[in-house]
Amino acid sequence: ARHRELGGYFLEGAGWERPYWFEANAELLKEMPAEWQPPARDAWLVEVANAAARDAGGVPVQLLGDYLPLLADAAVSGRRPKRAELDAVGRLGRQAAQQGISAGRVVQLYLSAARRLWQDLPMVVRSRDREAVRAAAAAVLNVIDDAVATLADGYAVARRELVRREETLR
Repeated sequence: ARHRELGGYFLEGAGWERPYWFEANAELLKEMPAEWQPPARDAWLVEVANAAARDAGGVPVQLLGDYLPLLADAAVSGRRPKRAELDAVGRLGRQAAQQGISAGRVVQLYLSAARRLWQDLPMVVRSRDREAVRAAAAAVLNVIDDAVATLADGYAVARRELVRREETLR
């Protein structure tokens, strides 16, 4: 009952339901040590990430890694992610599986982050140049497609490893 009073977001992990985020802690994000704070230019991305984590039921925001800067770069410059950047997303998918977070919640985190980021890109979204908006949308959708597919692949690899390990222990 106390967890719910504090605005707890619950997820199931390893067969147990437990809180992953408390809305009561939202103000503490402002009190993080300076070395943990992102550069000021990325402050809006932190807000997008935190909101997406809440949308996904309190999935740890760290599972986004550098996904949001990848999306922002794609919207502005049309840049596709490099293989190393996608590999990092795959590792985050494996990490989510190892933490017992459902695949649906992790995908929801990524899709919510993309939706929220797109809403906060007024220079692209509000452009009257139809071709510029189309190009930005195509670039962002390509990154979403590549990242979510790689995330899911990483998740699946980790789940298979966990099943094999459990079978070995039997």
